[in-house]
Amino acid sequence: MNIELYNLPEDILFVIWDFIKDTDKIVLCKQFYLRFHSDLYREKYIHNKTYLYFIVKNDYSFILENIISNNREDIIKKTKKFTYKNFSFASKLAFVHHYASTLGSTKCHNYSSFYIKENNLSQFKNSCVRKRKNTF
Repeated sequence: MNIELYNLPEDILFVIWDFIKDTDKIVLCKQFYLRFHSDLYREKYIHNKTYLYFIVKNDYSFILENIISNNREDIIKKTKKFTYKNFSFASKLAFVHHYASTLGSTKCHNYSSFYIKENNLSQFKNSCVRKRKNTF
């Protein structure tokens, strides 16, 4: 039996609202995203590549802007472990720039290009992408 939410009284809806996790409220509107995204990012995705894949693949430039502005050091920090397919990237920002251009995510690619140009981070644009050699 399916009950549609708009048929329920407001008192019941307020009770249901209290049981919804804050991290699930992020997708409802921009206001909830700004309020609760730091909890979600710290909780699950701080070192998870799949979150960046998801953001760039779906071209969520608003979320990418917030992640880069709130976690600048983590995004720009040089690392040797960030790989994608046969490419190694010096930082997560270099990965985002390359992956967005590969997928054709115009908003994310434009924002990453703008951020690189604005902060004089030209070393992250193309030089950080290097093909790994597979030797057996």
